Amino acid sequence: MNTEPIDVHRMFELLVEACPDARQEWDEHCRAYVEEDPCNYIGVAVFARYVVACARLGQLEKARVAFDLVEQFIVRGSPYVRDLATIGFLEDLQTIASWEPFGYAVFVPLLKPHSRRAWDEIEAMWEGKSSLMDVLRVEAEAAKKRRM
Repeated sequence: MNTEPIDVHRMFELLVEACPDARQEWDEHCRAYVEEDPCNYIGVAVFARYVVACARLGQLEKARVAFDLVEQFIVRGSPYVRDLATIGFLEDLQTIASWEPFGYAVFVPLLKPHSRRAWDEIEAMWEGKSSLMDVLRVEAEAAKKRRM
């Protein structure tokens, strides 16, 4: 078993392999950023939108592999990959799905232990907040504490 942390390039390779139906949107994202930073937080949103689309089509089992990967990213990823998996994928997923009739709770059964903990932390972070700026203040404070 490879003990090297999963880096961002491997993260996206694994997501593309696991979610082939998201490939077209992923390729469009890559073409849009061909000359600059690939903007990985926007890139991970491609897969969050894919998972929401699976739920919309009643194909949650098809999205299960993305949740299995997110768990791996949290457990075995570099610090940057862990942030992409949580603050990127999971938070995007909650936000995007909150606009859907089924809401984001539909994904809770697909979460593994580490991703469930991150999911709950994200929910707690948004609780009582009325704007993204309120959340960003909380996230900035939490990041400061983690560095200490």
